[in-house]
Amino acid sequence: MNILISADYGAQTSGNFIASLIELGELIKAKGDNVVYAFPKPLTKIDYPWLNWFKRLGFETVLVDYYDTTSDMILNQLSDIVSKYNINLIHTHFSMFRDVLIKNRSKFKKLSIVVHDHMDFNVYQSDKIQRVKFAVLSLLYRALNINVITVMSFKKSTYTFLKNKCWHIPNGISLKRNVDVSETREDCRKRLGIKDNDVLCLVLGWDTKRKGIDIAMKAVTKYQQDTKHPMILGVVGFSSSPSKNQLDTLSQLSGINADNPHIKYLDNCEDMYAYHRASDVYLSSSRKEAFSYGLLEAISQEKPIAVSDISGTTWSHEYTNCFVYPVEDAEACAKTLYKAYSESKPETNSAILLGKYDINKWCEKVYNVYKKVK
Repeated sequence: MNILISADYGAQTSGNFIASLIELGELIKAKGDNVVYAFPKPLTKIDYPWLNWFKRLGFETVLVDYYDTTSDMILNQLSDIVSKYNINLIHTHFSMFRDVLIKNRSKFKKLSIVVHDHMDFNVYQSDKIQRVKFAVLSLLYRALNINVITVMSFKKSTYTFLKNKCWHIPNGISLKRNVDVSETREDCRKRLGIKDNDVLCLVLGWDTKRKGIDIAMKAVTKYQQDTKHPMILGVVGFSSSPSKNQLDTLSQLSGINADNPHIKYLDNCEDMYAYHRASDVYLSSSRKEAFSYGLLEAISQEKPIAVSDISGTTWSHEYTNCFVYPVEDAEACAKTLYKAYSESKPETNSAILLGKYDINKWCEKVYNVYKKVK
């Protein structure tokens, strides 16, 4: 097989997603097949740092003029890639090329297509409306012979008309990152200015409402008021210097002054494992969540986790040091953070859980889908 893996991924840091694609590529090559990667060309003149990671490993990557261009231009570029590399299967992430493939399916009749659905339902529409939309989408996919991999088990049932063309494959965790040496807990805390007696609660917050950052802010404020313990909320997703508009939005949503000493904004970084080691508890305050890389990473470092009781994160309840609270309840979240920090056990079942979501198992499952659709 000649496989094109495409992803509308424009972050400067690679994270678990890019690491997973690299591990998948290594398996594809080991099976005797070929793989090419396609990503959108950066809007700035600075290339993604992680592109060199692919090049070092001998993988072919193509950057596509994808933003601020026409669908015809995107179609022409995709056609060139398919022709040049004799592609017979495309595995698309975050909808890259999806719309062009749907509109021009007849031009790619011999091309097998796998759409990877990484998302939960959104927080802006009712679940009922979204189920209807996915049922309609699945009917379109069936008519066009398009296959789906979804990271969430319930999502499989929403693709109503894809009973034999939709697979549920939860994410896997890769321990690879595009760093030479990972920082120790002590070095990372020193760099971030976290005192020895500060309790650092880490939360990932690229989407304020979906990730419940307002809940996290209220919970940490309540924690400090009730326990008198110094807790720092470390928020990754707004850079270390959020804009005034971002701070105003956070303040408005939470009712808490976002420019507050006990809230520290952290830059995105390649070495997320160092952030997890530097923290004392990881908080998943999400209102909606698909399959969280952040939770897997925290568990890999044996950190206690406080988790909202939404369907997308129930898999993490198997972890010994998982503490659950009702979503939207900031007061309960504060109490759960205290329990997670003070009652977590030194011995965990993290190895068992990580074995369940081992990246090698994920790669094999994805590759098996390739074989079935071909």
